[in-house]
Amino acid sequence: MIDLNERRVFHDSSEVMLTHTEFDLLAFLASNAGKVLSREKILNHVWGYEYPIETRVIDVHIRNLRRKIEQDPSHPFFILAVPGIGYRFTSAGKLG
Repeated sequence: MIDLNERRVFHDSSEVMLTHTEFDLLAFLASNAGKVLSREKILNHVWGYEYPIETRVIDVHIRNLRRKIEQDPSHPFFILAVPGIGYRFTSAGKLG
């Protein structure tokens, strides 16, 4: 569960400690569940940068998020990569 007002995330009844940026990234992905978001759109919304700043910084944060919220980060359920475009938060994916 993502509590946007208190900026807290719970998974399997435990609170997940996220950095400020990780929370903003997860909240943006989850609020657009089921939609494919380009790296550029994510970078602009979460970091406030315009393309062509290096977009691989997103991949690092996604990897860190997966380690914290996925049961098996190498086979993610919540945050899926869309090759050549960006990422999608599964519409079936609910933390909690």
